[in-house]
Amino acid sequence: MTSTNPVPHDKSALDPTRCAATGAVVFGVTFLLCWVGAALGIAAASHMFISLFTGSATDSPGALFAGGVCSVVVGAVLGLLFAVTYNAFGFLARR
Repeated sequence: MTSTNPVPHDKSALDPTRCAATGAVVFGVTFLLCWVGAALGIAAASHMFISLFTGSATDSPGALFAGGVCSVVVGAVLGLLFAVTYNAFGFLARR
C-alpha cells in the first residue's frame, strides 16, 4: 500500500484570507453595535468609534451604511496586515 506524505508546512502560520475575513466581521459587528448604542442613546462613548469611519451624524442611516462599509474594509485590511506580519516573523519561532 502506498501512502502520500502531506507537504510540510508551518503549523503556526496564519492564513491571510481567514484573518482578513475575521477582521472584517469583527470590525463590522463592532461598528453595528456601536451604531445601535448611539441611535438608542445608551452608549455615550460609541460615537467615537463611529466617527473613525464616517463624518455623518453618528445615529443616521448614512453613518450606518458608509461607516459600516468602511469599517469592514479597514477590518479586512488590518486582519490581512496582521497575518502577513505574523508570518513574516515566523523565523523567530522555536524549532
